[in-house]
Amino acid sequence: MKKLTIIASALVALALLGGIAWALWSANSVTHLSIQMSAKPAAALTRACTNDNEVVDDPLWDPADAGPDPSSIGPVATRYVSDIANCVASLGPTESEASVAITTAYGGYYCDVYLGVQNPGGGTAWKLILAKINTVTTLADCPTMASTDLDGNTLPDIEACLSKLGPGGVPAPVLNTIWGPGEGRNLKLSVHVLDTATGGVVKSFDFTTVGEVQ
Repeated sequence: MKKLTIIASALVALALLGGIAWALWSANSVTHLSIQMSAKPAAALTRACTNDNEVVDDPLWDPADAGPDPSSIGPVATRYVSDIANCVASLGPTESEASVAITTAYGGYYCDVYLGVQNPGGGTAWKLILAKINTVTTLADCPTMASTDLDGNTLPDIEACLSKLGPGGVPAPVLNTIWGPGEGRNLKLSVHVLDTATGGVVKSFDFTTVGEVQ
Protein backbone atom coordinates (compact mmCIF):
# COMPACT_ATOMS: atom_id res chain seq x y z
CA MET A 1 0.00 0.00 0.00
CA LYS A 2 1.14 3.52 -0.75
CA LYS A 3 1.33 6.04 2.06
CA LEU A 4 0.10 9.57 1.54
CA THR A 5 1.99 12.57 2.76
CA ILE A 6 0.89 14.28 5.95
CA ILE A 7 -2.85 14.80 5.80
CA ALA A 8 -3.14 17.32 8.60
CA SER A 9 -0.69 19.35 10.61
CA ALA A 10 -1.10 21.88 13.35
CA LEU A 11 1.41 24.25 14.90
CA VAL A 12 0.49 25.17 18.44
CA ALA A 13 2.19 27.90 20.46
CA LEU A 14 1.55 28.19 24.20
CA ALA A 15 2.22 31.52 25.91
CA LEU A 16 1.75 31.44 29.67
CA LEU A 17 0.07 34.31 31.49
CA GLY A 18 0.10 35.58 35.06
CA GLY A 19 -0.98 38.59 37.11
CA ILE A 20 -4.71 39.30 37.17
CA ALA A 21 -5.53 36.27 35.01
CA TRP A 22 -3.84 34.05 37.58
CA ALA A 23 -5.89 35.52 40.40
CA LEU A 24 -9.14 34.72 38.60
CA TRP A 25 -8.72 31.00 39.18
CA SER A 26 -8.47 28.94 42.35
CA ALA A 27 -5.17 28.28 44.09
CA ASN A 28 -4.99 24.65 42.98
CA SER A 29 -4.40 25.70 39.35
CA VAL A 30 -0.71 26.09 38.64
CA THR A 31 -0.63 27.89 35.30
CA HIS A 32 -2.50 30.10 32.87
CA LEU A 33 -1.67 30.01 29.19
CA SER A 34 -2.66 30.90 25.65
CA ILE A 35 -2.55 28.53 22.70
CA GLN A 36 -2.32 29.57 19.06
CA MET A 37 -2.87 26.76 16.55
CA SER A 38 -2.49 26.91 12.79
CA ALA A 39 -3.82 23.84 10.95
CA LYS A 40 -2.53 23.26 7.41
CA PRO A 41 -3.73 19.88 6.13
CA ALA A 42 -3.00 18.60 2.65
CA ALA A 43 -6.76 18.50 2.12
CA ALA A 44 -9.69 20.88 2.19
CA LEU A 45 -11.00 21.90 5.59
CA THR A 46 -14.76 22.36 5.48
CA ARG A 47 -15.38 23.36 9.09
CA ALA A 48 -13.54 24.49 12.22
CA CYS A 49 -15.12 25.09 15.62
CA THR A 50 -14.69 24.24 19.32
CA ASN A 51 -16.75 23.41 22.37
CA ASP A 52 -15.79 26.54 24.32
CA ASN A 53 -16.30 29.57 22.08
CA GLU A 54 -19.51 30.77 23.81
CA VAL A 55 -21.61 29.69 20.79
CA VAL A 56 -23.44 26.41 20.10
CA ASP A 57 -21.97 25.70 16.65
CA ASP A 58 -23.70 22.32 16.43
CA PRO A 59 -26.15 20.86 18.97
CA LEU A 60 -24.53 17.44 18.51
CA TRP A 61 -21.00 18.70 19.17
CA ASP A 62 -21.20 21.42 21.79
CA PRO A 63 -24.72 21.50 23.24
CA ALA A 64 -23.59 23.11 26.52
CA ASP A 65 -21.29 25.77 25.03
CA ALA A 66 -22.91 28.61 26.93
CA GLY A 67 -20.06 29.97 29.04
CA PRO A 68 -18.59 27.69 31.75
CA ASP A 69 -15.28 26.00 30.86
CA PRO A 70 -15.15 22.29 29.90
CA SER A 71 -13.72 20.00 32.58
CA SER A 72 -13.70 16.81 30.50
CA ILE A 73 -13.70 15.54 26.93
CA GLY A 74 -16.82 16.41 24.90
CA PRO A 75 -19.08 16.54 23.11
CA VAL A 76 -21.19 16.22 26.29
CA ALA A 77 -18.43 17.60 28.50
CA THR A 78 -18.82 18.31 32.18
CA ARG A 79 -18.36 22.00 32.99
CA TYR A 80 -16.76 24.08 35.70
CA VAL A 81 -18.80 26.81 37.38
CA SER A 82 -16.42 29.55 36.23
CA ASP A 83 -15.85 30.87 32.71
CA ILE A 84 -12.14 31.73 32.63
CA ALA A 85 -10.74 30.33 29.38
CA ASN A 86 -11.97 30.57 25.82
CA CYS A 87 -11.32 28.48 22.71
CA VAL A 88 -12.16 29.84 19.24
CA ALA A 89 -11.54 28.28 15.81
CA SER A 90 -11.87 29.75 12.33
CA LEU A 91 -11.22 28.69 8.74
CA GLY A 92 -8.73 30.43 6.46
CA PRO A 93 -6.94 32.18 5.03
CA THR A 94 -6.94 29.32 2.47
CA GLU A 95 -9.24 26.31 2.15
CA SER A 96 -6.50 24.12 3.66
CA GLU A 97 -5.90 26.21 6.78
CA ALA A 98 -7.60 26.88 10.08
CA SER A 99 -6.58 28.65 13.26
CA VAL A 100 -7.47 28.05 16.89
CA ALA A 101 -6.91 30.47 19.77
CA ILE A 102 -7.22 29.31 23.38
CA THR A 103 -6.88 32.10 25.92
CA THR A 104 -6.39 32.12 29.70
CA ALA A 105 -6.29 28.34 30.00
CA TYR A 106 -5.10 26.54 33.17
CA GLY A 107 -4.33 23.11 34.56
CA GLY A 108 -7.49 21.02 34.23
CA TYR A 109 -8.86 22.91 31.22
CA TYR A 110 -10.08 20.95 28.19
CA CYS A 111 -10.80 22.04 24.63
CA ASP A 112 -12.28 19.96 21.84
CA VAL A 113 -11.37 21.23 18.37
CA TYR A 114 -13.63 19.99 15.57
CA LEU A 115 -12.26 19.95 12.02
CA GLY A 116 -14.20 18.92 8.95
CA VAL A 117 -11.65 17.22 6.65
CA GLN A 118 -12.32 16.18 3.06
CA ASN A 119 -10.77 13.00 1.62
CA PRO A 120 -7.58 14.23 -0.11
CA GLY A 121 -7.45 11.18 -2.35
CA GLY A 122 -10.16 12.42 -4.73
CA GLY A 123 -11.44 9.24 -6.39
CA THR A 124 -9.40 6.97 -4.09
CA ALA A 125 -10.34 5.66 -0.66
CA TRP A 126 -7.80 6.16 2.11
CA LYS A 127 -7.29 5.14 5.73
CA LEU A 128 -6.06 7.24 8.63
CA ILE A 129 -3.24 5.20 10.14
CA LEU A 130 -1.24 7.50 12.41
CA ALA A 131 -1.50 10.69 14.47
CA LYS A 132 1.38 12.29 16.38
CA ILE A 133 2.49 15.32 18.36
CA ASN A 134 5.96 16.59 17.41
CA THR A 135 6.56 13.33 15.48
CA VAL A 136 7.33 11.73 18.87
CA THR A 137 4.14 11.23 20.89
CA THR A 138 1.70 8.88 19.16
CA LEU A 139 -1.93 9.72 19.80
CA ALA A 140 -4.57 7.09 20.47
CA ASP A 141 -8.32 7.06 19.98
CA CYS A 142 -10.19 8.92 22.72
CA PRO A 143 -10.67 8.57 25.62
CA THR A 144 -7.08 7.25 25.94
CA MET A 145 -4.89 10.35 26.36
CA ALA A 146 -1.20 10.58 25.45
CA SER A 147 0.86 13.17 27.32
CA THR A 148 3.87 15.08 26.06
CA ASP A 149 6.56 17.39 27.44
CA LEU A 150 6.83 20.51 25.28
CA ASP A 151 9.72 22.31 26.98
CA GLY A 152 12.22 19.56 27.84
CA ASN A 153 11.85 19.72 31.63
CA THR A 154 10.63 16.07 31.76
CA LEU A 155 7.19 17.16 33.04
CA PRO A 156 4.21 16.77 30.67
CA ASP A 157 2.45 19.98 29.63
CA ILE A 158 -0.55 18.64 27.71
CA GLU A 159 -2.25 15.42 26.82
CA ALA A 160 -4.43 14.78 23.80
CA CYS A 161 -6.44 12.20 21.90
CA LEU A 162 -8.23 11.94 18.57
CA SER A 163 -11.68 10.76 17.51
CA LYS A 164 -14.33 11.20 14.84
CA LEU A 165 -17.97 12.06 15.27
CA GLY A 166 -20.19 9.17 14.30
CA PRO A 167 -23.96 9.07 13.78
CA GLY A 168 -25.80 11.39 16.16
CA GLY A 169 -22.57 13.16 17.08
CA VAL A 170 -21.32 10.23 19.17
CA PRO A 171 -17.48 10.07 19.30
CA ALA A 172 -16.01 6.96 17.68
CA PRO A 173 -12.51 5.57 17.00
CA VAL A 174 -10.89 7.27 14.00
CA LEU A 175 -7.56 5.49 13.61
CA ASN A 176 -7.72 2.89 10.81
CA THR A 177 -11.01 4.37 9.61
CA ILE A 178 -11.48 4.37 5.83
CA TRP A 179 -12.64 7.52 4.03
CA GLY A 180 -14.52 6.79 0.81
CA PRO A 181 -13.79 8.69 -2.43
CA GLY A 182 -14.59 12.35 -1.86
CA GLU A 183 -15.96 11.64 1.62
CA GLY A 184 -15.67 14.14 4.42
CA ARG A 185 -15.46 13.37 8.13
CA ASN A 186 -15.43 15.42 11.31
CA LEU A 187 -12.29 14.92 13.38
CA LYS A 188 -12.15 15.88 17.05
CA LEU A 189 -8.80 16.73 18.64
CA SER A 190 -9.21 16.84 22.43
CA VAL A 191 -6.53 18.76 24.34
CA HIS A 192 -6.14 18.72 28.13
CA VAL A 193 -3.84 21.24 29.83
CA LEU A 194 -2.03 19.60 32.74
CA ASP A 195 -1.17 21.03 36.15
CA THR A 196 2.51 20.34 35.42
CA ALA A 197 2.59 22.81 32.50
CA THR A 198 5.15 25.49 33.32
CA GLY A 199 4.58 29.22 32.93
CA GLY A 200 6.51 32.19 31.63
CA VAL A 201 7.54 30.79 28.24
CA VAL A 202 6.05 30.21 24.78
CA LYS A 203 5.52 26.55 23.87
CA SER A 204 4.72 25.01 20.49
CA PHE A 205 4.00 21.65 18.93
CA ASP A 206 2.96 20.07 15.64
CA PHE A 207 -0.02 17.77 15.33
CA THR A 208 0.15 15.53 12.25
CA THR A 209 -1.83 12.66 10.78
CA VAL A 210 -0.83 10.24 8.02
CA GLY A 211 -3.11 8.29 5.71
CA GLU A 212 -2.70 5.29 3.43
CA VAL A 213 -4.25 4.73 0.00
CA GLN A 214 -6.50 1.67 -0.13
